[in-house]
Amino acid sequence: MHRKIVVKNFRTIKAKTIDLTQQERLNLLVRNEGVKDYFRMEEDGLSIFASPKDKAAGKVETKIFFNEVDLFTNLINSLEPDSLYSLLAQKGITKFSDLGINNPKASPQKSEIKTPVSTPLEGIKIAIDPGHVGGGMKLAMMEGKFIKSVNSNGDTVEFNEGNLALLTSKLLASYLEPLGAEVMLTRHHSGETAFGKTFLEWHAQDFHKAVKSELENGNIKNKTAHYFLNKATLSAIYHRFFKGLDFEKRANKINEFNPDLSIVIHFNVDETNYFDRTRSHKIIYPTAENYSMVFVPGSFLTRELVAPRSRLEFLRLIFSDDLDKSLGLGEEIARQFNDHLKVAYVHPKKNLSYIRHTTKETQFEGVFSRNLVLTRLIRGPVCYGEPLCQDNILEIDALSAGEIDLNLLKGPKRVEEVATAYFNGILGYFGIVYQ
Repeated sequence: MHRKIVVKNFRTIKAKTIDLTQQERLNLLVRNEGVKDYFRMEEDGLSIFASPKDKAAGKVETKIFFNEVDLFTNLINSLEPDSLYSLLAQKGITKFSDLGINNPKASPQKSEIKTPVSTPLEGIKIAIDPGHVGGGMKLAMMEGKFIKSVNSNGDTVEFNEGNLALLTSKLLASYLEPLGAEVMLTRHHSGETAFGKTFLEWHAQDFHKAVKSELENGNIKNKTAHYFLNKATLSAIYHRFFKGLDFEKRANKINEFNPDLSIVIHFNVDETNYFDRTRSHKIIYPTAENYSMVFVPGSFLTRELVAPRSRLEFLRLIFSDDLDKSLGLGEEIARQFNDHLKVAYVHPKKNLSYIRHTTKETQFEGVFSRNLVLTRLIRGPVCYGEPLCQDNILEIDALSAGEIDLNLLKGPKRVEEVATAYFNGILGYFGIVYQ
C-alpha cells in the first residue's frame, strides 16, 4: 500500500487534545452516584477516601491540592504505581513539600514535536495491543471469542477475533514504522499471550507460581487458591484467574514502553445475536446489524474504586491530560471507522447492555468513556477500538476470506481496511495530512 505523506506547511506535529476542565473530566469519570462516596472536591483540592465508611467518618486517604497538581502529574510519570500509592498514603492530608518533595523536573512536552517531512512520526512511540489470544479454534471457543457461522453461499465458516486483531496490529505497525514511529506490540504470534507463551504453556509452567504469588500479595484468599489449584476447570482458570493477569501484563508492557499513544484492537459482535446463538453447534447466524465505536477512559461504576490501584488511576485521570488526549485520539479513529470502513457510529441509545449500563456518552459520535481494565491501567492517550460486528452478514463473507498472508499469518483483506482506518486516525490525531 503506497502512501504519500505531506505535513501541513511545517515540521512540527502536535497531538490533538480536547481541553477539559477538571469538572468536565469528573463528569466523564463518574458513571454511578456511588463513586462519589470515594472522593470529595474541596476549595483547595480533592480528597480521596478508601471507602464510603471512611468518607462518612472524615478519614482522608490522601489529598491532592490544586497548587501541587503539576508536581503530582510529574510523579505519575516518574514513579511505579506501587511506589506512588505508598507515597500518597504517607502524604495523607499534608502537602508534598512537607515530605521534602519540591520543584519537580518538568516532564518533556511530547504533544508537540519537530520531525522530518519524510518521516513525520519520527520520535513517536506507539503501543498496539492485539486483543485476546486467538490461535486455534479450540482455544478461541474457550475464550468465547470466535465466529462459526454461515456465509452467503450457505457454507459453514469459522474465524476468531484474536487472530483478526493480531493481523490488524501487524499491518498497522507495518504502516507506521516506515514513517519513523517506534512501535511495540504486546503479543506477536497467533495463540500467544502477553507472557510470550500460549495459555497452555503458561498453565503448565507458571500457574502454580502465579496462584502462590497472588495469595502472598493478598489478592486472593486461601479458599480461592485451593479452588483454582484443585477444582477449577481449564476454562474457569482462564476466565477467572489468568485473564486478569494477562490484562495487567499487557498494561505493564505498555507503560514500561512509555508510548505517546496506545491502540487496543478488538472486533465486535452484535450482543443480541451473540446470546441467541445455537448452543449445541455454537453457530451464530448472520445479522444485518453493524456498528462501530471506540472506548476511552472513564465511566467508573459504584464499586470500581474499592482497589487502591483504581483510586490512583482515578486521580491520574482527573489531574492529568490523559483523558483529554484520549478523546482527541478517539474522535479521529471513530471518524475513520465511520468514513473509511463505512460502518456507522453506534447510536448512544442503542439497546446494548454495556452501552446502557457501563458507558458515558462523550461529545463525539461513536466515542464513549468506559472503565475497562486497559482503559484504566494504560497511561497516556489510549483508544480501545471496536470497528465492526464480525457477525454482520456482509462482514462474515469479508472476514472469512483468506486473501492475505503476512509472515505466515493468514487472514482477510478486510483487516487491511481496518488497519488503514486506525492508521488514518493516528495521522489525524497528529495533524498529518496524507494522500
